Amino acid sequence: MDDNYPKDTGWALKPWVRYDLKNAAVILEEKTAFAMGEYVFEDANGGTSEAQYTFGYVKDEEGALRIHVFMASTPSDGEDQEFRQEPKEANLTEQAMEAAQLAWGKKLVEVGNVYVMKGDYHEIAEELVDDCYAYSVRPVLFKPAEARLIPFRTTRAGAISYYAGGNKIYPEDWGFALRPWKSARLSTEAAIIHSTQGLVMGHAYFDDAAGIQRKAEYAMGFVKSSLGVLINLHHTNFPNYTEIRMMQKIQAKAVEQYQVLQAQKDWADGIVQLGKYGRRVLELLRERRKLRVGEMQR
Repeated sequence: MDDNYPKDTGWALKPWVRYDLKNAAVILEEKTAFAMGEYVFEDANGGTSEAQYTFGYVKDEEGALRIHVFMASTPSDGEDQEFRQEPKEANLTEQAMEAAQLAWGKKLVEVGNVYVMKGDYHEIAEELVDDCYAYSVRPVLFKPAEARLIPFRTTRAGAISYYAGGNKIYPEDWGFALRPWKSARLSTEAAIIHSTQGLVMGHAYFDDAAGIQRKAEYAMGFVKSSLGVLINLHHTNFPNYTEIRMMQKIQAKAVEQYQVLQAQKDWADGIVQLGKYGRRVLELLRERRKLRVGEMQR
């Protein structure tokens, strides 16, 4: 009910009756923690909402955990969308994180270019993962946008497979970097730095050689190491346009039997209550008549 967010219908108002959260991996620090996994919420009618999530937590002054990063995504339906307006350039204040994002985008494009030239694109994909991600120095939480069967890639091999494909352990991977992409740009909406952990969230724009652009949402976490500023948290999601359109065309649900029974109960309860009031009114009227008769006899 906030005019600033006209699309919001109140996600918690479904209402949900039960839920299940499963962490695929967790990073624990002295005062921060990060978790990546999947959740399922079930409503009273048996309908479910399933998504992958990334949570970031920080301790407050009293030692309680507070969420300072949250992103949830449903699998993309694969629909491409064209965008006529060019996105604004990222306006980050932290140069190190900006440079790391630029390096990631350039390396992603390079993998596809080498693939088109029939070169050793798999080697470039390995360089992308080794140069941009922190797998060699600390745990990494990675939720690729188009990974569904195995949605989380907490290992180096899983990340390489997502970008270059060809790994039998991940048969769904066709090689995201092999489209190929003409450019990959990141536009940050917000950035925070907490101790040694940097976090950014925003939109990603991928342009292919045919001029088709895909827009995604992302959250990235960065840490400093002897190898430079590396990604240790990465969650990307392509909007599920099919689901969005369904939400925009929400129609009233068919009347169910329990609703009819409840309406009947409400009606009958009202009749009974009115009867109680009616009997009380009659009693008062009889008492008043008796008083009048008594006065007349006197």
